[in-house]
Amino acid sequence: MDASDAKLLTRIQSGFPIEARPFRQLGDELDMPEQEVLERIRRLKSSGLIRRIGATFHPEPLGYVSTLVGAQVPPERLEALAAFIGAFAEVTHLYEREGEWNLWFTLTAASAERLDTAFEAIRAEAPACRLIRVPARKRYKLRVEFDLGPRTPGSLADRCYSATRATQRFMLRSTTQNGNAASQSSKRCVARVKLDELDKRLIARLCGDLPIEARPFQALAEALGSTEDEVIRLTRRLERDGVLRRLGAIIEHRAAGLRANAMLAWVVPDEGVDEVGAYAASFDEVSHCYRRERARGWPYTLVAMVHAGSEARCREVGAAIVERFGLKEWVILPSRREFKKTSVQYFGPPHQGETDNE
Repeated sequence: MDASDAKLLTRIQSGFPIEARPFRQLGDELDMPEQEVLERIRRLKSSGLIRRIGATFHPEPLGYVSTLVGAQVPPERLEALAAFIGAFAEVTHLYEREGEWNLWFTLTAASAERLDTAFEAIRAEAPACRLIRVPARKRYKLRVEFDLGPRTPGSLADRCYSATRATQRFMLRSTTQNGNAASQSSKRCVARVKLDELDKRLIARLCGDLPIEARPFQALAEALGSTEDEVIRLTRRLERDGVLRRLGAIIEHRAAGLRANAMLAWVVPDEGVDEVGAYAASFDEVSHCYRRERARGWPYTLVAMVHAGSEARCREVGAAIVERFGLKEWVILPSRREFKKTSVQYFGPPHQGETDNE
């Protein structure tokens, strides 16, 4: 991967142009010919650095529900139970993590009833294992994007200072606009939207892989029996209505040098979660940050995913947050094994291909 590859990869992780000739627009931005952009992306896909170029969606407006599940599994049962859990179409991410709660997975389903059915079937398969559901209650950050350019030198202390300043601006903006300290950019569940059959078929297609050709939306239109202009219009509307969360390249972050990731969780008093969540979300290494429900044996109210070059850096991020707010209890659960990682396939058969790293 050369400097131009890194620049291109950083740019196309989000904000993919919803235009008739998107690769030409990218080339104009990056001072590359359209053909060079296409060739580089094809090569980066072949090498595995790009998993796919497509869309990820917020589940709530589509009528889907989701939860994070943790389990305490004896080591001798781990692989067999992981295989059983991974066979469920509703399971998109499944990891072994270090710690007492050593198996974590996400469940996403088209209804609460279907999600409950899958959870109960998994629990029945593992009667001796403790399982907890910790659904999200508030989102502070969901941004699975990585800057692959040269890092600016600076200590973690310098970056903590920058994060503090970002948090202050974050909280001030919220107070000014909303009259309280709840972040404007923190999201609760979004209302369900009305979708017709063409909308659903388009969403199902966008969950896959955009063709790497000069006019990818024209190729989608032909598959849908529609027109390029209509597909572009509908895709823009999904983005405008808050249904489409991200359209862009989903990269293999380990191959890009971010070889460590961990789940971090802190016990934060209810009245302080917004402030701590905003601060945690301001770190570049944090891709996900949520307020989540407590559960028996799991007292943590703030949970984040951290991606970095080393586990030491992941731990430094967690410790910086503890020190900043004087928190008394936190835990780091480094990832040890990936059993499953797929994208949700909305309105279609389960997609067992690439992932959005969430």
